[in-house]
Amino acid sequence: PARLEPRWTQGASSTLALATVAYSARFVAGLQQARHKAYLVQDLEALFEPMGDGYLWNEESYTYGLRHITIGHWLTHLLRQRYRAAAVPAGLGVDTALYRPRPEIAREDAICFLYQPEKPRRAPRHAMEALFLVKQRLPGTRIYLYGSPQAAELNFECTQLGLIEDLDRLADLYARCRVGLCLSSSNPSRIPYEMMASGC
Repeated sequence: PARLEPRWTQGASSTLALATVAYSARFVAGLQQARHKAYLVQDLEALFEPMGDGYLWNEESYTYGLRHITIGHWLTHLLRQRYRAAAVPAGLGVDTALYRPRPEIAREDAICFLYQPEKPRRAPRHAMEALFLVKQRLPGTRIYLYGSPQAAELNFECTQLGLIEDLDRLADLYARCRVGLCLSSSNPSRIPYEMMASGC
């Protein structure tokens, strides 16, 4: 029976106000009509910015006295230790009904890589250098890039699948590949858990 309001309405009352990104934490902290206030912390967002105002403002978002719910345990530890903030982990869940081995799909000597150049925290250049080395040493290995509509300009052969919105198609990709590669420099990602559940 809960009613979800996805947009902030000044003056509206709520049982729970939930910040989901650094810039929303200050707004939620200032709400007078919310009985409970929390912040779903999905990344150490300060790392999204160069050292300066943006970094400091994002870091400040952990100091407003909100109840922090983190994705994974690393952020819980970090918020408690560095900012003395109340935090509880929500874990890195996997839908094993979707992400599972699929014996009907032949496993390939292939790597699927979550390529998101618009998110520097995903370290796309480091990954490309590593994949280039793989292709030099194991030229028969197929490489699939997915995760962004932006194509990569590469000096090695790969299949660029773009942004995959159909989760069944994504699960099939994971079930087809022997190796999954997903880099994240701002928080452990749940995506490798989905890859592993699929047999990567």
